[in-house]
Amino acid sequence: MWKKKSSQIFKFFQAMLTEMTSNGGHPLQDTNSLLSLLRHPIQEDVQSPDCLLLVAELNSPESQLIGILEANIAKLYPIFLPKSSLHIRAVYVAPKFRRRGIARALFEEAFAWGHARGCIEVDLNVRQNSPAKALYKSLGFEAFEIEMRRKL
Repeated sequence: MWKKKSSQIFKFFQAMLTEMTSNGGHPLQDTNSLLSLLRHPIQEDVQSPDCLLLVAELNSPESQLIGILEANIAKLYPIFLPKSSLHIRAVYVAPKFRRRGIARALFEEAFAWGHARGCIEVDLNVRQNSPAKALYKSLGFEAFEIEMRRKL
């Protein structure tokens, strides 16, 4: 699946990052640099047993990719009591397929995967201005930690 879908998956990551930038995220490298910088770490991650990459496809002859979710199992630093957490690193649904339950289905599958691997919680990072915050709240996510910044 990876070989066949990797170029579509990278384009989804690029679209997600571009959208994040428009919601107050960090400016991106040019497209060619971005794809070359993403390719190696993502390919390594999908081979790890502690990483999950889910894809949602439109049922059509060409199997059009319409959504992705990437997550990994994260452990706390050793100074804390041990616990496993499912960290959602990326989720993206093509704009014309939003509000149809696709992201929710990807999350539910990821929750089940993490639970089966002993995770006791799930976390994600979201931009303050992201319209996806409503979805995350409806899935039970709550603010836990706030990162604050100041320009120098």
